[in-house]
Amino acid sequence: MPRAGRELEELVAALEAATSELPVRVTSPDSIVGRRSGASREVDVTLRGMVGSLDLLVIFECRDRNTTQDVTWIEQLASKGKDVGANKIVAVSSSGYSAAAKRLAESESIELRTMTTVTDGDTASWVQLSHIDVIQTSIAVIDTEIDYFSDTPAIDSSGRRADSLTSVDDVMFTFWPSRKSTTHGELRDLAIQLVGQDNWDNVSGEGLVHMSGPESPNLAIVTIDGPFPLARLSMRMEVSSEQHILPFQRVSTYGRPDLEALQAVEFAGDVGGSHVTVSLVRNGDEVVAIVRGIEDGTSSLSIEGTTFEP
Repeated sequence: MPRAGRELEELVAALEAATSELPVRVTSPDSIVGRRSGASREVDVTLRGMVGSLDLLVIFECRDRNTTQDVTWIEQLASKGKDVGANKIVAVSSSGYSAAAKRLAESESIELRTMTTVTDGDTASWVQLSHIDVIQTSIAVIDTEIDYFSDTPAIDSSGRRADSLTSVDDVMFTFWPSRKSTTHGELRDLAIQLVGQDNWDNVSGEGLVHMSGPESPNLAIVTIDGPFPLARLSMRMEVSSEQHILPFQRVSTYGRPDLEALQAVEFAGDVGGSHVTVSLVRNGDEVVAIVRGIEDGTSSLSIEGTTFEP
C-alpha cells in the first residue's frame, strides 16, 4: 500500500508534467545528495529543465494532513532547498498554512500552493459524469527484427558495434527524431509506447508491425556520439483490448499563486489487477487526461466516447 501522502505527490507530479509550457523532466520521488550535508535528501517531486544555458532545479514538497501547516515545516523546506541547490521551492498543502508559515515562506521566497478536494455534490461544471469508459490495450512482444545503418557509431567506449549485438537488453534507445528528447530506455518499452500512440486503439490479435525504416526512422540507438537512427525495426506483437468502467471519485483543485487554479476531475477503479486513476484536467482551453497506475510499460489506456467543453 502506498505510504500516506503519496497520492498527493503523484497528482502534483502528473499535473506539473502535463501542464508545463517548457520541456521538463519530472521525478517523484527523487533523491539528491546535499551540497552542504553530503547526505541523500529525498524530495517529493522535482522538475529539471534548461532555460537558455541554465540548468534549473525546482523542488516540491507535499503534505496531505488534517491540520494547518506551521512555520516549522517551512523552515525545514528552506533548509532542504539550500542543501540540494534548488532554484525554486514550492510547498503544496491540502490543509493550508498558518500566518507565521506564510510570512516565513514569503521571506524565504518559497511558493505556497494548495490542493483541495471534494467527493460529492460539487463536481466540475465542465464535466458532469458519474463514470468514464476506458479501453485497456495490452501489448506483448513475441519477436524482434532489427537492422542498423553501416555507419552507426560504436555504442560504448569499448568500441562495441550495434551490428555485432546478440541482445539489446543492456543497450539504450530513444525516439527519432527527438519526439521526447529526454526519454531513453529499453527498445521494447519505447516501441510499445510508439505503437500504442499510433496504431493500437480497438485492435486485438497478433501481427508484425514495422516501426522504423530507412526512409522514415522513428527510433534510434544511443551511441557514444549520441542517438543514431535505426535502419529497420519490426516487431511481432500480440495485442488484446478490454473495456473497463471507472467511477467518479473526487474533484481536486490545485491552487497556484498568480496562475489560474487547475481543476482535476478524478475517476478510479481496478484495471487488469491494478488500481488506476484517470484525472481530466482543464488547462485553459484544453482538457488533458492524466493516467496513473499503469507503470509496467505493456499497457496503454484510452478514454472512449467522451467529449468535453472547457
